[in-house]
Amino acid sequence: MQLAFKLPNHTNRLGPVLQLPIRDRDAHRLDPLYKHIKKDILMDRGWIVVEHSSVTKQLQKLPHNIVRLYHRLVLDLANEGPRPLGWNVASLAGTNQLRIRLNREYRVIVEVRAPYLMVLKAAHRKDAYR
Repeated sequence: MQLAFKLPNHTNRLGPVLQLPIRDRDAHRLDPLYKHIKKDILMDRGWIVVEHSSVTKQLQKLPHNIVRLYHRLVLDLANEGPRPLGWNVASLAGTNQLRIRLNREYRVIVEVRAPYLMVLKAAHRKDAYR
């Protein structure tokens, strides 16, 4: 995949990461929801996992074991695409969104816009669909 502008490569504990330049002239090239996208993007094998800006706040409120599961899920999404093996994945009716079950109580909502997988929400199941 080639982009019209060059992105610097970085690494963190999750793996290869690209940092997006925050410039208005580049925003339209990625997505109309660019202003809500977190600066760090995890990228591997053609799928780019993007977190909505509200997901980091939601993760701070979740238990640590759920946050570890979430990070494992993000790696699997980047490696295997929108339906990674070993995860309970279901489509949400009438949308291009997927519901991924972290454990019995917690869900992650992901929107598929190839080659992007945008994580919209990570929450308890009572709050995940609101």
